[in-house]
Amino acid sequence: MIAQTAPAGGITVPEGWRHILQPGEVIHWQGRPRPTYLPQWPDLVRASIGLVAVGSSQFWLLGADQPNRLTAIAGTVFWIGLAQAAIALVWGHLDRRRQFYTLSDRHAFIARSLPVPSRRLESWPLEKMTDITLQDGRFGSVWFATRTLHSGEGKETRRIGFEGIAEARKVFGLLTELRDARLRQGDDMTTEGQ
Repeated sequence: MIAQTAPAGGITVPEGWRHILQPGEVIHWQGRPRPTYLPQWPDLVRASIGLVAVGSSQFWLLGADQPNRLTAIAGTVFWIGLAQAAIALVWGHLDRRRQFYTLSDRHAFIARSLPVPSRRLESWPLEKMTDITLQDGRFGSVWFATRTLHSGEGKETRRIGFEGIAEARKVFGLLTELRDARLRQGDDMTTEGQ
């Protein structure tokens, strides 16, 4: 099953979700990314850096007349570069194959079921989503948050959302509608408290 859209009252809550959802919270959509994988820009950059290291080390190895420390270093650079390129391309594919998406009337959930590091369930409250973006296409994406990653090379901002889904336009409309309803509920509670 790639995606399941809610009837008027929402989706029947699967057994595993009963302890996760808040009382009265209703699931409106569940889906998964497309089965194929297209690397994202950061993955391609990491893979390219790895391949440059592989190419450089081959240049050093071919230029060496006899084994020495430089050839040992070049061999190490070769394997590190190859590993970096492979991890950048393969890990993204494995990660997306094990993702599951859920949209309720209060949260957007992304579950990952990877053996390493472990299973993970993340949620984002709808009322905190200020910039919901549709990336349209046959398998489009709906972006609703960002995460800034810090490394020795600086900062990298990654978009978070439901990637590569068949019903992106429909899910975008549903997410926007549910977020707006949640914001109206918050406004109503604020008005009543005054």
